[in-house]
Amino acid sequence: MPEFALDPDRPSQKRAFRYFQEKVPYKTSRTVTIILQYKERSARILDIGSGSGQVLSRIRETFPDIWGLEVSRQHVCEANRRLECGSRPRVMVGSAEEMPFKAGSFDAVVSNTMIEHIERPEKMLAEARRVLRDDGILFLTTANKYWPIEPHYFLPFLSYLPSWIANAYVRLFRVAERYDDIHLPTYRGLMRLLQKDFIPEDKTLDVIENYRRYGFHSKRLFKVSILSKILNLARKNALLYGVARRAILYSSLGWIIVGKKRGAGRR
Repeated sequence: MPEFALDPDRPSQKRAFRYFQEKVPYKTSRTVTIILQYKERSARILDIGSGSGQVLSRIRETFPDIWGLEVSRQHVCEANRRLECGSRPRVMVGSAEEMPFKAGSFDAVVSNTMIEHIERPEKMLAEARRVLRDDGILFLTTANKYWPIEPHYFLPFLSYLPSWIANAYVRLFRVAERYDDIHLPTYRGLMRLLQKDFIPEDKTLDVIENYRRYGFHSKRLFKVSILSKILNLARKNALLYGVARRAILYSSLGWIIVGKKRGAGRR
């Protein structure tokens, strides 16, 4: 599993770093609000790709029994210091493609904008299914390959390009050495990938229509409120509502999915 981290001291990455920092409260609120629709506060949670623990530490305020998995040893140390874990670390070094946990260990697995950094996402999903209990859920978010402004480096149409051109593009603007280690999905591609191990439920439009409940931060509030108004106005006509939902879903910056284990309870 490749390591991805933005450097706030690198001028070309400062904007992206600030953007991700600003998203932390919203990302936490959204994650907690959705998981509470399925699980009690006593649920055992695994956060994949915990980084330095900023989101995980906030989720822990609602779900105390939360654990983390992160590929970077430096970030693992930072996360455990942030969590004040002492001699019993909560965040462990490991790969999402080979999780160091027993089968059926967790009630929920969280993957916030992580799957696009995985070389073999199908292996990560199989592992997530393995470590979940029969009634467990996967909470997954990712960005849209066809969003015009690439969300990691803010370069127009970067994710549209063949890998060799994309690599040259990021080097030209000095934001990274390569781009072929990020694999943003399309909506159909993501759903096909999920359906082998999970029964996916898309929460994206629910979050847009009820954005205040999910804690959207002020810098995104205006855009989301407009989309919410469009959807609510379109409700008066079933055909128009269906068209609006599909158009917004396929053109969204990204998606929020909850997956229930496929075949859970079978013997």
